[in-house]
Amino acid sequence: MAGGINVYQYADNPTGWIDPLGLARCPCNPCDKSRRSSLRDIRRQLGIPLSQQPINQKMVPLTNSSGNWLLGDNNKPVMTRELTYQVGGENVVIQDHSAGHAFGKGGVGDQPSHHNVRPDENTRTGSIQGMADHYYFDCRNKK
Repeated sequence: MAGGINVYQYADNPTGWIDPLGLARCPCNPCDKSRRSSLRDIRRQLGIPLSQQPINQKMVPLTNSSGNWLLGDNNKPVMTRELTYQVGGENVVIQDHSAGHAFGKGGVGDQPSHHNVRPDENTRTGSIQGMADHYYFDCRNKK
């Protein structure tokens, strides 16, 4: 019997053989998700029906940790959307931070586009039990 490669053996990872040349985009990038998909994931996790509309939707200026407005290249405040839903009798705010955050030199600590999920009474640092700190998404219309 001659030796050689056994082309009939079971693949170690069958999904790895779907794209043997590696031409497909890698789905493992946390930012490889649309804004809409990110919102849908948050709503599912909170138990909000996809048909339910927010009880409030408003545009607010994005602020830094000191509470000062962040200004864009045009010296106007960077505005961000806040959606308020009622979940179990409590108001929950989903903040759209499409602009992301640029914190330090060389990109240290920077965050790409993401959503925050906060209680209505503390939209700066509050958290909702069982929810992630950030829900990242790919911002297509960043200028």
